[in-house]
Amino acid sequence: MLTSETIVDYQGPERKSVRHFLKVLARDMEKVFLEKYEGGKTTILFLLDENNPKNLEPEQFKVEFSEDLTQMKLSARDELGIIYGILHISETCLGVDKFWFWNDCEPHAQPMVPIESASYLSNVSKTKFRGWFINDEVLISTWRSNGSNREVWEMVFEALLRCNGNMVIPGTDIENPVYKKMAIEMGLWITHHHAEPLGARMFSRVFPDKKASYTENKELFQQLWREAIREQKDNKVIWNIGFRGQGDRPFWVDDPAFDTDEKRGALFPKS
Repeated sequence: MLTSETIVDYQGPERKSVRHFLKVLARDMEKVFLEKYEGGKTTILFLLDENNPKNLEPEQFKVEFSEDLTQMKLSARDELGIIYGILHISETCLGVDKFWFWNDCEPHAQPMVPIESASYLSNVSKTKFRGWFINDEVLISTWRSNGSNREVWEMVFEALLRCNGNMVIPGTDIENPVYKKMAIEMGLWITHHHAEPLGARMFSRVFPDKKASYTENKELFQQLWREAIREQKDNKVIWNIGFRGQGDRPFWVDDPAFDTDEKRGALFPKS
């Protein structure tokens, strides 16, 4: 059973994302267990073993129980496996809805939750990358929850992970670095808006006095791309290698010299 007295333990390498979602589980337990339960103490052990001794697939987790039923052990080989496992317990055991924040739907308070002591192996997703593009993010950039806009964005990414997502385009232009950092810290893969090749800063934002023309300012474009690669090289990234104009428009709007399909196509190198 799970109660207010249940101990949550983690064994594995230090990961900001895992620590964040252990706090999420503690938050959810506090909502459900409003009173102390006088009974035997139980433990949930989260084990992140990147050596994969149980032959688990990436993002997969397994739940097992001790013989005396006092310990629930959840094992995974990577951080997303542990995160999905934490959220699995939050949803299936504590009754937390995937969209609880957005639907204003809090879980029911209970003194204890009985758990069926049966082993469980999560499914492996058929699609490797599954995610959202947080489009028109300016519409939520001024929202506050408990006085914090950061908390609003954490709820966006939490909902995505509860839906078994693992990838996000966290925003565009000025605000992108802020939301991108949050997404990374919560264990998500990141990818880029089509106006930001390789996740680089917008040319016209960095060089407002320069013409956004690759033929005239090739070195400056490449400088931004190299900078973006270095900045993200240690993260989980799906690189966007398209070439867009400054915003939601094709590059030839900013450089009218490319006035035919042949000229536009010739800009890209042939493999």
